[in-house]
Amino acid sequence: MNKYVLIVLAAAVSAEILSAQEPRSPLSLEIIPQVSFPLGRDAEILGTGGGASLAARLSLKAPRFLDLEFGGGFTALPAVLASGGPVDSAVLSLIWPWAGLRAGFEPLDRLWIGARACGGYYFADLAADVPDSSAGNPMVAAGLGLEYHLSNTIGLGLGAEYQSFLGLCSDLSVRLGAYYRFAAAKPPGPKPYPGLAVEELALEPVFPVLYKYYADHPVGRLVVRNKGKIPIENLRVEFFVNQYMDNPTATAALEFLKGGASAEIEIHALFNDRVLGISEATKVQAVISLTNSAAGESYGDRRVETLRVFDRNAVTWTDDRRVAAFVASRDPTTMRFAKNVVSAAMSGGSGGLDGALLRAIALHEALGLYGLSYQVDPTTPFTEFHGKKAAVDYIQFPNQTLEFKAGDCDDLSILNCALLESLGVETAFVTVPGHIYMAFALESPGSEAIKQFQRPGDLIIREGKAWVPVEITSIKEGFLKAWDLGARQWRENELKGQADLHPVREAWKLYEAVGFSGEASAISLPGEKAIVDAFRREVGIFVEREVAPQEANLKKKILAAQDDPRLINSLGVLYARYGLADKAEAEFRRAAAKREYVPALVNLGNLAYQTGDLPKARDWYARADRAQPKSALPLLGLARCAYELKDYGAASRYFAALKATDPAFAKRFDYLESPTDPSAGSDRASEIARRREVVEWNE
Repeated sequence: MNKYVLIVLAAAVSAEILSAQEPRSPLSLEIIPQVSFPLGRDAEILGTGGGASLAARLSLKAPRFLDLEFGGGFTALPAVLASGGPVDSAVLSLIWPWAGLRAGFEPLDRLWIGARACGGYYFADLAADVPDSSAGNPMVAAGLGLEYHLSNTIGLGLGAEYQSFLGLCSDLSVRLGAYYRFAAAKPPGPKPYPGLAVEELALEPVFPVLYKYYADHPVGRLVVRNKGKIPIENLRVEFFVNQYMDNPTATAALEFLKGGASAEIEIHALFNDRVLGISEATKVQAVISLTNSAAGESYGDRRVETLRVFDRNAVTWTDDRRVAAFVASRDPTTMRFAKNVVSAAMSGGSGGLDGALLRAIALHEALGLYGLSYQVDPTTPFTEFHGKKAAVDYIQFPNQTLEFKAGDCDDLSILNCALLESLGVETAFVTVPGHIYMAFALESPGSEAIKQFQRPGDLIIREGKAWVPVEITSIKEGFLKAWDLGARQWRENELKGQADLHPVREAWKLYEAVGFSGEASAISLPGEKAIVDAFRREVGIFVEREVAPQEANLKKKILAAQDDPRLINSLGVLYARYGLADKAEAEFRRAAAKREYVPALVNLGNLAYQTGDLPKARDWYARADRAQPKSALPLLGLARCAYELKDYGAASRYFAALKATDPAFAKRFDYLESPTDPSAGSDRASEIARRREVVEWNE
């Protein structure tokens, strides 16, 4: 066969295999080349020959395993004359029309196995110088075969069949064929309604990182008008993009559109996560289907439009909160980095400092050791693109920034937010003209943080929360330097009304975070000793900066007041809040020794509670409760100790007394109200450790 014919045939078969399957028609055509081997005495006068059949097949609906067949066949067999010498011109030609049945089953997908039987009438002619060499008689045939469906319309068949041309000869026919099954006729769809006009259709470019957003917010709009006088009812619009949507997304039906009226309809799209696999901007076909009814008749129309889809890292700054979609805090690489760093840095305990602050310090120092650097993207610098709302910016996911070890200000801020959010620390983005950086919320309420910190002006207070602004681009200069820079930028721009704070968890309500797991290389963390040393050094500097001036002032007041227990206790609280437990205990004991001073007794209980010495903590709280019954803080301490000692009855009783004494205060610890054994949970140890970090120092 000509090689070009083979190429065309192969291409046609491939196209059929790759194409979407159409419904099967019951009618198919089969071409069957065959080789015939005469049997018995016929083999002495007839040689091996060949031929072909053309068959039409009709599959029955019932029973489903049975097919009707009809067609015609031709075979040529070389003949040997009675004289015994071969004659080239002596060829027996057989032509026969036939009809029959075949039955079979499919043991595997695409594979058919079965048997067939047929009967017909043959016409024979011996092409030789022999008079009266033509004949005709009935014929019968039966055999076995199998077929493999390359697609819904094309298949190959192989079989063997016994053929008997009555009164003349019989043979064994080996058959290899190919069939074509006609595609089933599709039921005609509803015709377009002539009175419905689409006056405007606009599709917005799609950003894969926002694919969840488009389920509730429009990806486009269309304006329709009823040009006729008959009202249009139940107008419905569906939107579909093959591969990137599992099913069409429908709009809410427009129940009524009177004659001459127009309406705007929003187009929504429920994309699947395969859209995040787009690494280069592309164009796809979007199918928009419209259905409606009018005067009791149903109508429909279908349009194919071009939709622009950007790559997964693309976004515009029309809303600064969009960047929250990149904060993939549950990405495995991000979580692994954050948890391993904090586990190493804080292996010795929190020391009484705010837990969120400690985690932020540990991560900042670890990122510096890791080699993360600030690099302005030369193609999409934030300083230029943030001011151009329609410009498309390139933004990295957290795992990409960790892999590249570099990023713009937006990339580094996203990474830091994702790391902290993976640890349960609330974060936010801070935007000022030409720049974005991040902030995190302290565990301490804003009112307490203002009193505790030596420099409360370095905090952002919003709705009762204290936020620490961090200039993450200053990654090489340590956490405290980054905090100073972040606070200074906030103060300067807030005075001008040019600073905004966007909490990530609030932004997630509109722009959900999406995860992108690429084929990133393994992330190698800095050495544990290096992390611990850097963390302790930065924490030590912070503690010295905060404690020294307050310590000097309190000692001066204590000396002037002749060892007032209230002032001594305040000095102990200062030490305790900054992790100086030994100094704190000494001052609390000194204050408690003076007339059973209750605040100092409570604080001694707090110190023991933080270190996990629950019996000792319970004794201090009980002593304070005896000295001052129905006081909130001793009751809280007793309830918490009983809870962790699994004395849940006592925990409930103490909490009930606390609730009666100070309901508003008790609400902060409502997990104690109806305690159950938390040991069934896998996170019991970490949850208890987190709760121990939150103590109420009695001043």
